[in-house]
Amino acid sequence: MKLIDIFNQLAYSELRNVFFGSGPVNDGEDGVPTANMHKFIPSIQAGLTELHKRFLLREGTTTVTLTGATSYTVTPEAGEALMKIERVYGTYNDSVYDIPLNEIGNDKSIRTSVYDTILVPTDTDLAPWLLETTVLTVVYRADHQTIDTDAAIAAPVTWDIDLPQTHLWPLVLFCASRAMNPMGSGGEFHEGNNYWSQFEAACQQLVTHNMSIDSDYENTKLVDRGFA
Repeated sequence: MKLIDIFNQLAYSELRNVFFGSGPVNDGEDGVPTANMHKFIPSIQAGLTELHKRFLLREGTTTVTLTGATSYTVTPEAGEALMKIERVYGTYNDSVYDIPLNEIGNDKSIRTSVYDTILVPTDTDLAPWLLETTVLTVVYRADHQTIDTDAAIAAPVTWDIDLPQTHLWPLVLFCASRAMNPMGSGGEFHEGNNYWSQFEAACQQLVTHNMSIDSDYENTKLVDRGFA
């Protein structure tokens, strides 16, 4: 998806009046006026983060070298923002196996103390996978990359937005809610809350149709070896 696709939804959809009022978009000019693009980027960025938080849309992978310590900070790939550690794998002699993560009561399990830090057991009697593993592969849920506002607005037709087309409409509804919230309610009706409800409903539809990355890989080597 390109940034212009989002701007076109803001300019031409049934929510156009939310963003531009009842008058012409730009005195007859098509699309989002360049002067208005800057004020939409923060809401677009916030909406992208909200969707990447709710849905597994972008995965990153990094490694952690074990040194005998208990706590390790997971550093994402350059340019990426880590939101949540999803899975951890051990490697040995070209074999790969998944290590239990955040399993309460499992002494073999790795735990996340904070979102970007893992606690690794050090007792090889409790966690025998330590005998084979020297490097952990960490798979994490990544946030959308930060939009460079000036560069993106200079070339919205070519600026990439890492979002499936299926999630475009919820993003627009999120932006609509943000646009209307400062206006408060008119009587008992709050327009911002109305669009937020529509956003939640649209997200629920995506959940129903499983519109996210499938993580169905199941490696049983830990079980096979009696490690889990």
